[in-house]
Amino acid sequence: VGFKPSYGRCSRYGMISYSSSLDQGGPITKNVEDSAIMMKIMAGYDKKDATSANIEVPDYEKSLKKDIKGMKIGYIKEFMDVEGINPAVYKNFNDCLEAMKKAGAEIVEISIPHAVYSGQAYAVLANCEVSSNLARYDGVRYGHRTKVEGSLDEMYENTRGEGLGWQIKRRLVIGAYMLSVEQYDTYFLQTQRIRRMIFNEFNEAYKKVDVLFAPVIPDKPWTIHDAIHGSKEAGKLGALVDLLTMPMAMSGVPGVAVPTGFIDGMPFGMQFAGKRFDEEKVFHAGYALEQILKGA
Repeated sequence: VGFKPSYGRCSRYGMISYSSSLDQGGPITKNVEDSAIMMKIMAGYDKKDATSANIEVPDYEKSLKKDIKGMKIGYIKEFMDVEGINPAVYKNFNDCLEAMKKAGAEIVEISIPHAVYSGQAYAVLANCEVSSNLARYDGVRYGHRTKVEGSLDEMYENTRGEGLGWQIKRRLVIGAYMLSVEQYDTYFLQTQRIRRMIFNEFNEAYKKVDVLFAPVIPDKPWTIHDAIHGSKEAGKLGALVDLLTMPMAMSGVPGVAVPTGFIDGMPFGMQFAGKRFDEEKVFHAGYALEQILKGA
């Protein structure tokens, strides 16, 4: 089980900033109950983190309820015909919806039209923000410093060449291009507008439902080898994972991923997302589904 808190619920102090407006820390646990226990400890205001929210932290363990009767659970209709998602994932998704309906939940179709653009929007925002954040790792104050003698420019080049991986270097270059004077309005500014649209659509959705329900991953997980070497299969799956998970990150809402099935012996799961700072309903829904799948 993986839990993503609302943006600002947990302190980011001490983390290496990658994409500051998206970065969040949350627990990975064996079950939903353990996530609630961990979040009870992790959540809270931190004056050392400017994005930390100074609001009360509820007792998340008390929100763990098996009874899901009357809860309104929405599914995003734009996710229902995405090309490339394994049919077994869709079947599992529908089976879970049916099981929750039998347990008394109300299933509601929700439209979030701009959710399908979240993957592209993430690519722009992440590249721009990582270009800004990791530029500080130049060998002067932060992290690794090269031992190669030379000029100041050579020190910067060698330090970053030795200390940063190829994926980060690629994103630094792309982000710097997108943030240039010539391209800023075309990429970064337009993406921020799309993000605001996604945020507004999520807020409207939560006026109709308690939580949203969707797959986490489109197929079985790719191998470590594929991930390290950047295979086409991993790239395609990665893009679909971004599509299914990034709308929640872009809008800063909490979410929980619960294992629900296997493909060729490899696990996959479903996720609930709730209104910002309403982790309690997310824990409630995730725990209820977990108990339903266990037959409890």
